[in-house]
Amino acid sequence: MAKEKTPQTLQHSRYVSTCILGTGTYGLVLKCNDLQTGQPVAVKVSHKESAYRRSAINEGNILKTLQACPHVIKLEEMFEHEGRIHIAVELLHQNLYEHMRVRKFAITPLDEVRAIAFSILTAIGETHAAGFMHCDVKPENVMMRTPTNPTNRNP
Repeated sequence: MAKEKTPQTLQHSRYVSTCILGTGTYGLVLKCNDLQTGQPVAVKVSHKESAYRRSAINEGNILKTLQACPHVIKLEEMFEHEGRIHIAVELLHQNLYEHMRVRKFAITPLDEVRAIAFSILTAIGETHAAGFMHCDVKPENVMMRTPTNPTNRNP
């Protein structure tokens, strides 16, 4: 997908892409404005190949199942556009690795470690209770809602 043009609008012009937040094995993540809600969102875009599409569909379905869990990212919608699966989710502040990097990997205060650990363990517990297992828990995949309130859905 590296040489392909990043779409400017998605889902019948509901989402307007403003920038690429990141790229990975499965595709890319766009920062978009949701013209229906007026809020910024992140839209994960899968590659067109069937294995990536299947993986994205599985992820979207798991997120649908886990929407009542406060420590799991909020799904806005999942849709197909130009042969790719798109997963629109709440736009979060940063991942845990970036949070640590910005702080130059300084020692994290114990109360913050406890809050982050509680959030991660609760999310894993909720995921397991729903019959799923996260196979790639690492700081880059732990998203934080705000710099001052990293674990709560409602900052």
